[in-house]
Amino acid sequence: MSESKTLFDCSDGSREEAITSEIVFDHNLDRSFSYIVPEELGEIKPGQRVKAPFGKGNKKLNGFCISSEKTSNTKGLKRLSKIIDSSPLLTPELLELANWLSLYYVCPLGQVLSAMLPAGVKKGQGFVQKRFIKLNCSNIHEARKIYEKLREGSKQKSLVRILIIEHAFVASGGIESSELVKQAETTSQTLKNLINTGAAVSEKRAVLKSVQEQTVVEEPDITLNSSQEKSIEQINQKIDESAFGVFVLHGVTGSGKTEVYIRALANAVEQGKKGIILLPEIALTSQTILRFQKRFKRLAVLHSGLTEAQRASQWHKIKLGRADVIIGARSAVFAPCSNLGVVIVDEEHESSYKQDTAPRYNARDTAVKRAQIENAACILGSATPSFESYFNCKRKEHFKLLNLPERVEKRPMPQMQEVDMSGRRSFMSEFMIGEKLKEALESSLGSGEQAILLLNRRGYSNFIYCPECGHTIHCRNCDASLKFHLSEVLNQNSTEGLYNTSGLALCHYCGSRTLVPKRCPICTRQLTMRGSGSQKLQMELADKFPKAKIARIDTDSMKGKDYRELIEAFSKHEYDILAGTQMLAKGLHFPNVTLVGIVNADTSTSSSDFRSAEKTFQLISQVAGRTGRGSKPGKVIIQTAKPDSPAVKFAKLHDYDGFYKNQIPMREMLGLPPFRKQALVQVRNEKKTRAEEDAEEAAEILSSIIKTNGIDIRLKGPFEPAIGRIGREFRMNILLNAASPFVMMSFLTKARFSEIRRVRSKLFFDIDPLF
Repeated sequence: MSESKTLFDCSDGSREEAITSEIVFDHNLDRSFSYIVPEELGEIKPGQRVKAPFGKGNKKLNGFCISSEKTSNTKGLKRLSKIIDSSPLLTPELLELANWLSLYYVCPLGQVLSAMLPAGVKKGQGFVQKRFIKLNCSNIHEARKIYEKLREGSKQKSLVRILIIEHAFVASGGIESSELVKQAETTSQTLKNLINTGAAVSEKRAVLKSVQEQTVVEEPDITLNSSQEKSIEQINQKIDESAFGVFVLHGVTGSGKTEVYIRALANAVEQGKKGIILLPEIALTSQTILRFQKRFKRLAVLHSGLTEAQRASQWHKIKLGRADVIIGARSAVFAPCSNLGVVIVDEEHESSYKQDTAPRYNARDTAVKRAQIENAACILGSATPSFESYFNCKRKEHFKLLNLPERVEKRPMPQMQEVDMSGRRSFMSEFMIGEKLKEALESSLGSGEQAILLLNRRGYSNFIYCPECGHTIHCRNCDASLKFHLSEVLNQNSTEGLYNTSGLALCHYCGSRTLVPKRCPICTRQLTMRGSGSQKLQMELADKFPKAKIARIDTDSMKGKDYRELIEAFSKHEYDILAGTQMLAKGLHFPNVTLVGIVNADTSTSSSDFRSAEKTFQLISQVAGRTGRGSKPGKVIIQTAKPDSPAVKFAKLHDYDGFYKNQIPMREMLGLPPFRKQALVQVRNEKKTRAEEDAEEAAEILSSIIKTNGIDIRLKGPFEPAIGRIGREFRMNILLNAASPFVMMSFLTKARFSEIRRVRSKLFFDIDPLF
């Protein structure tokens, strides 16, 4: 626990015993504060939110109670103003998880607790005020007297009859007024008149917003193959025993991983336990959710497509125990359910499970820790597991590898064909669709089938530059070149011929946008575009296949509801070709897709990220898995200038294990994950010299801690990252490399409370960074 501290003397110095509470706030002060709990506020428990005066101005802030005790040492302590919640919002298990997150990810506990709650819950949303009616009597005998006094056949008598049938007496909850009026086939005025006689009373109460319950559709039993049966048997053993265990479910695309998830969840629910399943945000389509809704009536859904109020309503539904299965994106790992039986992370390799703001947690690793705390089973599923998870199966006691090596119904894996584009200079500048891919598209479309094309680059072109002087248009806030995006919303009359009227220049780092000048600001020559993105691909497809219905899917064109609607439309064959970025690779199921074209498999192979080959292999394998999922076989065309790269070679063979064995010796030799742990310390400042000076100071402090304590930590830096300035802030990195998670946590616990807090610039810790 963080040390307590007096906050300005506001008490009378009394030595009488009182209840004090440790409070943490959602700010950067990495410690707790002690407050007196006034008797009139009642009992306080860990996990409840409070309102408390803070600082010299006694500004009222919301905080979280993390502990309380009776003590006579209350001198100088302020008093809590209010206990906001009638009961704790967070379970003891979630509080334990929050403490671990705070330690492991080097984040103030108050910020962690705040991140666990949806914004709507913190605002008090999710409930509505409703009026309930009950008879003004305590038993059936008194109720009959009220009934007999009313005129026969009157509407008031109908109201009383229903209230008697429902035993809606004073001590009961009553009947919601609109429902009562509807059942009695009368009006609100008639009900009001009944209340005015004193025969009935009304009471206002906050109730959970109505959440539509799903009708469970009985589906025919799916015949499992032997690999699925063996996997389910081992997972269910842990669920039955309420024992912790992590299962890395390595199944090729289309191997029936989802059915394994459903069987594990069903087993947990049958025993009165709860289950959580996490999916990448983009995979939370109506298609995916519907599959779970068909099997589980008491289902709660948490994703960004919901409004704050809807999300709060779903959260309270879970908290009240009205949901057995919770399905959601990253933050659903904090769902407030009790008696957890199983937590599942689908596509566990996905980088979207890593939060990029404080607390910078990885939902996959958080799910494993939560399962450990609550003695639950944890399933990490993927066709292309992260090296970390695969490695853990070989080294860690509680990890076990389960394999699903075949597609369901013995469907064949798609036929993979690479096309060497290395000798074609105009590739990706003048054209993107080579002859082989064009022929394959013509064949699929001619057969009434559908196709998916992947180009993992947004926008129209990657660079806006001057071929005369070489000047490139850069972002005014970042050290990054701007990307050209077509736009239909420009006011073309306002550009006066000086600017390109077909689109805007966008920064993919800070999000800023600007008009694109027609001429170079340095030498006044005509500017040109280089490189190709998903918008340009869509235009080339429309030009080469004018009769085809083409849709594009990327973060520019898709926002929540739009994305889900497009996926539904494509599944109904309202489009022939779906083109776009890696959003296409996220667990989608289209039985009529027989062709996948990977337009450029090399978009990330040139990256300085040591995981670039792993990410390329994952992307090729995942998007290839979208084809051949129905009765017709699938085909994949891979256009690449590096056909001999391990990522392409092993992806073509559907050989994950071979790729892992090819790459892992290099990781071990260089001391990289999964063999050692990494942490990034980043210093940010709007002044470059200040960022550099403070980074040097931080590195010296960290080096001193390493040397003084003899810790096995390797420190690199400070150094400037590839993009040194983002959002007008200059950045300097310090990279830490530790022998184990324990060593890293031990070191960072010392570092976070050291002199490093004196550094004037902003300081950020990112544990297990994904560069």
